[in-house]
Amino acid sequence: LLYLDLQECLCWGLDQYTKKNIFYILPERLNDYLKNKFIQFDLAKAYNLLDDKGWNMEDCCIFILNNSQDKQISLYEKKDYIFSKISRQCAKSILNALFFLKNLMLKQDENLNLYSEAFRIHTKGKGLICINKKGIKQNDFITEYIGQIYQPWRWFEKQNFIKKIIKEKYKNYILPDFWNIMLEIHKDDQKGYDILYIDSISKGNFSSSINHSCQPNCGTFSFITNQKNYVIAVYAIQQIEYGQELTFDYMAITESIKEQQLSKCLCMSPNCRGLYLDLQNTNFKQFNQILDKIHNFLDRTLIIQKACFEQFTNEDKLILEEFSFRFNIINDSPEWLQKWISYILRIINQENELFLKQLLGPESEKLNKKEQKQKFNLAQYRKDQRIQNIVISIDKVKYYINQLQDFTPPFIKLNNEVLKYNIYIYIYIKQKIRRFFQNIWGNQKGFLKKDFLNLIEYFQINSKNPKNVKIIEQIKSLIKNTSECVFKEDNENFSNILIQLRFLLLILSDLIFQLQKDEKIINIDGFAIILHFYAFTHEFFTAYKYKQHQSEPIKIFKDEIINLQFLQDDQQNTFLEEQQSYSSLFVWGQLNTWYKQTVAFPATTLGIERKGTLIYPNLYDSLINNIDLLPFSLQKNVFFFVKYYIYELYIIESIIQIIFYSFKKQT
Repeated sequence: LLYLDLQECLCWGLDQYTKKNIFYILPERLNDYLKNKFIQFDLAKAYNLLDDKGWNMEDCCIFILNNSQDKQISLYEKKDYIFSKISRQCAKSILNALFFLKNLMLKQDENLNLYSEAFRIHTKGKGLICINKKGIKQNDFITEYIGQIYQPWRWFEKQNFIKKIIKEKYKNYILPDFWNIMLEIHKDDQKGYDILYIDSISKGNFSSSINHSCQPNCGTFSFITNQKNYVIAVYAIQQIEYGQELTFDYMAITESIKEQQLSKCLCMSPNCRGLYLDLQNTNFKQFNQILDKIHNFLDRTLIIQKACFEQFTNEDKLILEEFSFRFNIINDSPEWLQKWISYILRIINQENELFLKQLLGPESEKLNKKEQKQKFNLAQYRKDQRIQNIVISIDKVKYYINQLQDFTPPFIKLNNEVLKYNIYIYIYIKQKIRRFFQNIWGNQKGFLKKDFLNLIEYFQINSKNPKNVKIIEQIKSLIKNTSECVFKEDNENFSNILIQLRFLLLILSDLIFQLQKDEKIINIDGFAIILHFYAFTHEFFTAYKYKQHQSEPIKIFKDEIINLQFLQDDQQNTFLEEQQSYSSLFVWGQLNTWYKQTVAFPATTLGIERKGTLIYPNLYDSLINNIDLLPFSLQKNVFFFVKYYIYELYIIESIIQIIFYSFKKQT
């Protein structure tokens, strides 16, 4: 019970530098075990019992001397001392070192504060200590971990807002407080696996005051009650003596290097990791080395495309059941999303097999059972992270599409008529639709002021090379003859139309490459390259345009960001408020970056990745004669960068929209 067995107070700790200094000045006759025991338990007990005076090393040592038995005191005196004789000797050694440094500074006329730097004590903030003289026994129940429950989509909205506040208010990065626990709904639950976040910062109990230790004396365990409710219970996993601080291992992870570097651990245990945050390397090449090979951007896009156009099968249901993806995840998930999940789960299995094979190496039989178990656990840890991330991404997508009540797949196919014009419009614009397109595109930097035929004729007139004249005549004849066949064909024979168009594009590309280049007239290399790309493009689709959405306002109250105290300037406000915006490409963007959650606006990342891979550059910019450089940098492997503009054509129910992108020069 709080105030009877436990007390909330200021708790203190030592960094690795101070701990090392103290370790080396303790009596030499003591072994390492006794030295570490004194630092971790007895010294910590002293400054925690001193509460707000625990920052002073000298006061801590005097407190130990006053609460331990002196040799001069009779052995028959009945008194319970907090500290042992060994603790008393250690405290004297520290005091002697402090007095020596202080006198040395006086003789050298140095700053007297310097002597205390070697023995600095840092505050951990509010903590929980045992004030029961009998202590707390191992396996004793402490309390339940209570807090506000968040679904993943809402939790990450809140975290994005907090990071935004930190960035706007402070130039230097500030480590936010950690008050949350991720609750994993067990895979054996009837409704299947799921994830929830419990945040105790404003709606918790004293369990939220328990600080981190790499060698904790408490642990958290998840239970299901008879009423089928989940409970996170805190238990003592070892004997806790009077004055000792209650701790548990946060086992917290972050995807931010800055956050990890700032998370200095002050637990003083012999096996202290130095940092209480582990780095979840989902953004780093080493962690994603295998995933990048088997699941790059085009692979991820292909999986989304398959999920949109293929049927959900019994085999897909089995893979979902293998991962215990049942009602909690499948509910409110359209069939295309379930299909996508099944594909990603197969990728997770594939990565796990390859990673485990890499860990075990060719001589796996020579490893002992302990080494094999460690490697299996490491592979499983990575797999668990992938599963957590896909569940979080699914929850975000489900929230968005359910808010819109729009369950349309993120990709839609172009019908044959649209596809025919979408490919062929770059080469030949029929007179009857020319005015329609000119009305839409006429003001966009001179698009279609001259179609390809007119530009070729212009090239023919101004070219002085006889070879060019002959090639241009071939091009004009080819376009004219093919166009008559293509537009006379019925869409029922669309496969024949597509074959003719592919051959046309391929032959045109080859003929254009044979032209003698004259930079003063037009540039055509880029044009030929993209025609070649179009000839070998077999899948044409467009992104479905969802409506934009703004979530319910996120409120961050003044007690939810302890480190910031951002309301000091305006005491009238008790909270800050913002709404998260979701763009029309959110679904595609989130599915594309499912394996990491550091991207606050996934559509932005998507816009960068799809340039030059899914979206081809505009052909006519490569023909404009006032461009000094080609819009491509042709290298040995035919990689190129785009210098100016490209556009993407969406045709949905006769609505045409041209989207422009500017490209940065790459080296």
